[in-house]
Amino acid sequence: MHAKEGDDIGFMTEIYDWLKEGFTAVPNRFFQQFYRLDLSSDEALLLLYILSASRQNMVADDMQRIGRQLGWSHETVFQHLNSLMSKNYLTIELVPDETGKQRDHYSLRPFFEQLDALDKHGKTDTTQKNAPDYKQRSELIQHFEEEFGRSLTQMELEQINQWLLDDQYDIAVILLALKEAVIHQALSLKYIDTILLNWEKRNIRTVQEAQAEINRRNQRRQGGFQANQTTDAYQNVDIPIINWSHD
Repeated sequence: MHAKEGDDIGFMTEIYDWLKEGFTAVPNRFFQQFYRLDLSSDEALLLLYILSASRQNMVADDMQRIGRQLGWSHETVFQHLNSLMSKNYLTIELVPDETGKQRDHYSLRPFFEQLDALDKHGKTDTTQKNAPDYKQRSELIQHFEEEFGRSLTQMELEQINQWLLDDQYDIAVILLALKEAVIHQALSLKYIDTILLNWEKRNIRTVQEAQAEINRRNQRRQGGFQANQTTDAYQNVDIPIINWSHD
């Protein structure tokens, strides 16, 4: 009898410890509308994990922790995070920490907005027209990482997703802008974004139009360079002054 009471007390103590760790509240609408959300089971698990960790202010570069707790490789974590961002379910926001310093944190605000829209309109806009698939995005990111010589940060990944989904830049155009940045030894997404914005202002949307603009600019520069060379050449020539007047 006493042994049973001891077991009951131990069991209640364990439950109390679980209670202290807290619970994650998941809206019933998530399960009711799950079949419309275009989520794989792993993506759904990651989404719920981020929902749970949001109360702990999980920073956006904590992929190692995610992989360790979910039993995934770094590549798997990266793949599913990128997929959630491309479906407009996940974003990164700046949140001040306890010292007041701004840090990147995952935010599910877009997901709940989509879930709310789904209930009101019966569908979500999880995919963009002509949006590239995961393989195309992965190959694009691989090009960037090869040129940068390192892995991209979450903020850089979000910038690329913004080019693809919000701005709807063609992948070939983005790669051409990357090539221009490499040529000019200005490897930064800010520089590449400036190139893309300048092309957009000129209504340049295809890689053929962008390449034609680059060619025109190079020709103008080459023409100016040759003109300067000609001027410099004449500056170094001694031209004799001949007096043609007769005494």
